[in-house]
Amino acid sequence: MFPHPKSSNQGRVRAVAFSHNGKTIATGSADNTARLWDTNTGKQVATFNH
Repeated sequence: MFPHPKSSNQGRVRAVAFSHNGKTIATGSADNTARLWDTNTGKQVATFNH
């Protein structure tokens, strides 16, 4: 199951990328944050502010 980025991102999700092994998803949003998600748990594992 994949995370639902809009549940934590405050702005629209503008970009999504998967890691080469499929274990992590990165999202970039209009609120100037990038977030990393664990694809096994669907939980957010990191946030980066721009």
